[in-house]
Amino acid sequence: MIPGICDENGRIGVLAIDHRDSLRAVINPEDPASVARDEIVALKSLIIDELAALATGVMLEPEYSIPELVPSLPQDVGFTAALESQGYSADPSSVPTELLAGWSVEQAKASGASAAKLLAYYSESAPEHAAAQRAIITDVVAECARVNIPLLLEPLGFPGEPHGPGAIAAVKATMPLGATVMKVAWPGEEFLGELVDVLEDRTWVMLSGGGPFEQYLDQVGQAVAQGCSGFMAGRAVWREVTQVGADEQVETLRSVAAPRLQQLRSIL
Repeated sequence: MIPGICDENGRIGVLAIDHRDSLRAVINPEDPASVARDEIVALKSLIIDELAALATGVMLEPEYSIPELVPSLPQDVGFTAALESQGYSADPSSVPTELLAGWSVEQAKASGASAAKLLAYYSESAPEHAAAQRAIITDVVAECARVNIPLLLEPLGFPGEPHGPGAIAAVKATMPLGATVMKVAWPGEEFLGELVDVLEDRTWVMLSGGGPFEQYLDQVGQAVAQGCSGFMAGRAVWREVTQVGADEQVETLRSVAAPRLQQLRSIL
């Protein structure tokens, strides 16, 4: 049970809005760099206002939402603070994960976060990179233990490698390093049993990864039936709000995103 992330039954239904580069790309695929900071902050604020009360927690980051949007959270909804900098998805093997400049586990704790989150691409096909990833994860786990904040680890396989086996291999290699919760990618129905075996009795949740909602809903249902504690869902829930004008955003969140979040919660 992690207060601020779980419901009273220990189930996790977190609304993820810690997106940065990926959010710019969704808002303006033709020119992501043109998306202004104020536009991102305003959109995240609107999502919090309309959806946060339907979640057990939200996932934020210090570039656009911590601390300015924290006071907008409902009293019983905590937040998880992302730690990592951006820019790894194009070539994950180029450099190991780094913490966001000017940000730390200790600062996340001081900001009032209920938990911290670290994303780490991982593949044994790049041994030096894999060793560096294990080292940064080990350091972050130790720092989280020092300041007494849970860590959610999101290990992802490399894009372009076989997805299911890659996702499972990333979880298997990093889980022993001691994160509190594993945030995992859907490995494919044929690999779900293997993933469950690898996770053993560790708490785990399904990330959404920006895919179609109905597909994600089915994945969460299958995962929960196999012992998954819940979900951390972002674009699969609220993507459409980025594709309408400002005068339609509230209605889109209420008519599209809110029912989706309620459907996911009903699975738990």
